[in-house]
Amino acid sequence: MQSAIAKPKPQTADDLPLFAAARSRQQTCTPRAPARQIPGSVPAEDLPADVKRIADLLQNCIGKDRAMKAREVAEALDLLPDRNDARRGDYVRRLITPWLDSWPYPLAADPSHGYFQPATADEVTHYDRQQTSRIREQAQRQRSFRLLCRKAGYVFHAASGSWTSPADA
Repeated sequence: MQSAIAKPKPQTADDLPLFAAARSRQQTCTPRAPARQIPGSVPAEDLPADVKRIADLLQNCIGKDRAMKAREVAEALDLLPDRNDARRGDYVRRLITPWLDSWPYPLAADPSHGYFQPATADEVTHYDRQQTSRIREQAQRQRSFRLLCRKAGYVFHAASGSWTSPADA
């Protein structure tokens, strides 16, 4: 008479949790499909025409290695063809900046690479740390500026966020 107990199936390396976790990490390091609409962001069709064209173009820039600089975006979309590259790049930056908080997908920028969608957790971490560093530098600059203004006799009014000159104090 045979036993009714089923024999356990032999496990392969792919069945073990450790290898499954490593495999999932490998998958996050490869370029992914463009992100879906982020809740709270503006749908791409609600963006101004030039901004929408830029969003459509940058949607394909997944990963730092596929980033595009502002002047390259202007050139690709033929924005302000009668201006020099620097002015065209400035125009693109001025168009993008007010919309970054409601952009249809996460958009990072790196001075040496340009605009791109982060493709890996490392790229997200790098951009986040870069932004945090800039915030700290600005906060330090503001503290120093306010301290020097106080030493010069200016009075800061926190309730209104305004300053009074030494002559008015």
